[in-house]
Amino acid sequence: MQKAILAYAFGLAAFITAAQAQTVNQPLKSPIRTVTPVADGSPECNSMITPVRNVIVAAPYAGGPKDTFISQYSAALTNLEWFSGVVTTTSDKYLKDRQRSQSRCVLQNLAHWARAGALLGMNNNQGRFQIRFNAASICTSYLKIIGDDSLPAEDKTVVEKWMLDLASEVRSGLFWDTSKPERDLVRVNNHAYIAGLSAVLCAIAGSGDTSLEEWGLRQYKVGVSQITRGAILPHEAARGRRAFYYHALALTNLVFLAEIGERNGIAMFDMYNGAIHRIAEWMQNAVMDPFAASKRWGESQDTSYVSSWGAPGCRSIMTGFRIAGRPRQTSMAWS
Repeated sequence: MQKAILAYAFGLAAFITAAQAQTVNQPLKSPIRTVTPVADGSPECNSMITPVRNVIVAAPYAGGPKDTFISQYSAALTNLEWFSGVVTTTSDKYLKDRQRSQSRCVLQNLAHWARAGALLGMNNNQGRFQIRFNAASICTSYLKIIGDDSLPAEDKTVVEKWMLDLASEVRSGLFWDTSKPERDLVRVNNHAYIAGLSAVLCAIAGSGDTSLEEWGLRQYKVGVSQITRGAILPHEAARGRRAFYYHALALTNLVFLAEIGERNGIAMFDMYNGAIHRIAEWMQNAVMDPFAASKRWGESQDTSYVSSWGAPGCRSIMTGFRIAGRPRQTSMAWS
């Protein structure tokens, strides 16, 4: 999974073209090429997934038997992960097959959750994290299908309003509780970059809220401004045996944020003397040398969470951004 995460980030970085810095004074353009349908396709669409309004789950490092925790954690997120996977996979198929039945199926699922006010209820801290983790791919699934002009306008309006609400939920989720020091930490570590990416994409999908878009892009600066000369993100390095995994997770979100900015004329990869390139190069070398990460942080790195609780979220992000992670020759390339 570590190699998969980095492959998307490095594959993307290899195709970057520097852009001139500009001030964002209008809604950001979608990072996804508009695809129009060429056939109706089969009208079949799976049964609608029951919406989840309140996301309440235990923290992943709360203690207790790991196997028991993973089972309970996965059960609590079943519908959210299922829904995210369905709209992501089906919208990917639409980009490839260009069938109206696929785009309509995605919109039906999104509208079903939008009308229920999904993910906007009473969410606890870890629930808010899961919303941040999945919102990017959910909102990206809508951006993939908007080239179909035959989609019902009423459903599109409902979905776009919901996605703006999701962007706001993602942003406010970082500030809900300032009574504990760790709540301050999430505003400057990987939580901030994940939130920034989701906020930007959901704001774009919601037809553009420049304040949310600008806030999301600012989270890139929060991250890259911390990168040391030794190519380390201090808050992720503090994760001990999970430092490598969290560096990989942080880098993925930072790269995608920067690419969105670049595609809108903002030279984000050059910020802070191109600090993102230092950490990307080091991480790439670490993938080639499995012992490099352990040497750097002075202890072996635990990768078990990559294949357990972390996997669905990582998969959700990566799948949602194949349009960026895959080189330009695919149907999901940038326009």
